[in-house]
Amino acid sequence: MKIILNRRTFVKATGSAVIFLSLPSIVSVISCKKSSASIDNEKLLRLLADTIFPSLPDQSPRVEEIGFIHHLHFYLSDPNNDPDLKKLLLERTKKFKIYLEHSKLNFEKLSFNERTTLITKLIDRKPWMKKLVSQLENIIFESCFLDPHYGVNKNKIGWKWVNHSYGKPRPDENADYFSLLKKRKLSEIITN
Repeated sequence: MKIILNRRTFVKATGSAVIFLSLPSIVSVISCKKSSASIDNEKLLRLLADTIFPSLPDQSPRVEEIGFIHHLHFYLSDPNNDPDLKKLLLERTKKFKIYLEHSKLNFEKLSFNERTTLITKLIDRKPWMKKLVSQLENIIFESCFLDPHYGVNKNKIGWKWVNHSYGKPRPDENADYFSLLKKRKLSEIITN
């Protein structure tokens, strides 16, 4: 049997083969880019926190257990926290998201070891990443050591982790950060 191959048949066959063979990489690039772009700041920061502060069974608490996200929301919404630091945290998070998008990386789908390698590499190469990780570490440790009254450090897990003896009196509804802020504002209004 003799096969007749003209230019049109050749182009159709090779074009179809090229598209078929490259389809997996096209799909993966589209899905990576799409899902990395859609990851929200909270999820990204939680994954980042999970990576820089990994839980070790019977050794250290999980980021969820210490209330990292709850404290992160408080940190960003507290009017007494330095607004420049809050702004820098959000700007650095945005830079990290942009880096992931340009690199076509889906941070959610990376393994723990891949995330660790990426973060370590970025800390060495990008000053903003080093500062972002440092800021997150501060928020993580604040979550560990704050009183459970504030919705973090559930069951005193952070305190137990470092064998901390907490001070007395502990905060209550009448003498905690929020009530003291209200009292301060009230006294400012009265004195003015």
